[in-house]
Amino acid sequence: MVIIIFSNVEHFLPLRLQFSQTLNVLCRFVFHKFTILLP
Repeated sequence: MVIIIFSNVEHFLPLRLQFSQTLNVLCRFVFHKFTILLP
């Protein structure tokens, strides 16, 4: 049971990291667009 959970975490961790990076890039892009729109 513990081994299965650990295996799941090992598999899920890279996906979570990739999602975090994607979200960070998206936030920066939106912020950049917002600052351009400001006078």
